Amino acid sequence: MVKVILAGRVRVRADRRAEFLAAAQAVTPPSRAEEGCISYSFFIDGTDDLSALWFEEWRSRADLDAHFQTPHFLAFAETMPEWVDGEASISVFQVAGEETL
Repeated sequence: MVKVILAGRVRVRADRRAEFLAAAQAVTPPSRAEEGCISYSFFIDGTDDLSALWFEEWRSRADLDAHFQTPHFLAFAETMPEWVDGEASISVFQVAGEETL
């Protein structure tokens, strides 16, 4: 299996910040409990309280793809456009030295 890292960033609408934070914090524990999740962290930028970041480490791309199909993620992702200003920036990286995806 190949470990992967997801790095994501969104800019949160100021008028929806509290709602967004509550939802992001609520989705964190079930995401961390998923099969294949090595780490799952959510942050607010220390210099911009409307910029949110995720750093996730998954055992494999298949595990990350399974995460994207969970009810808690799908509910969060469905509502995210209402909370954010612009497009999300999401990058998925293969851990260097691992076998090819």
